[in-house]
Amino acid sequence: MASASEDLGYLIRVHPNYPSLVFRKEFQTIALFNTWVKENPNQHATFITNRKYEPPKASDVSQTPGTRGSGRPKTLLSSTTYICDHARCAPPRNPNGPNKKPRTSKNTIKVNCPAKYLVKYLLDGKVKVEYHWKHENHDPTEISDAVRSKLPPTTLQWIQNHVDNHLDWEKIQEHLRLTEEELQAYNILITRPEFQH
Repeated sequence: MASASEDLGYLIRVHPNYPSLVFRKEFQTIALFNTWVKENPNQHATFITNRKYEPPKASDVSQTPGTRGSGRPKTLLSSTTYICDHARCAPPRNPNGPNKKPRTSKNTIKVNCPAKYLVKYLLDGKVKVEYHWKHENHDPTEISDAVRSKLPPTTLQWIQNHVDNHLDWEKIQEHLRLTEEELQAYNILITRPEFQH
């Protein structure tokens, strides 16, 4: 059985340790890529889907099947861009707009963070990734930042599954508690150099 922390999609946030600000890699399979995502970007911060792209099919455009307009062979199956949940800026408030009542909402987490990763799924089954891992204007490893971040999709799904199974709060809390083994592993993990800053 997987631990609650694995089911929820995170255990602890870590600082990446790449030699440059942009990390590029080609994975031979989607499974290897998914493992990398789980162990790297998802351990660092919360990323959300920003854009998806699928090139037009050969039947949709007037060109030779299997090539792009330039005559080059088509290699891209699709691509997806994931951005930090602190990306973009807060929308400006218009005091003269239709809703003149003051809004009562918490402050936005949007601080124009440039961290993102672009994933290209290729026709041969390989996956190329370009990871811009440097966060600006916030530190995703800080507890205060993590508390304000969006929940990862796996966490939202975990909560939904338990609510759908009609579990009460006490039962859900039991699932959230770490076992002795998990607690010991966590204590060992946080003593590693990459967790110290």
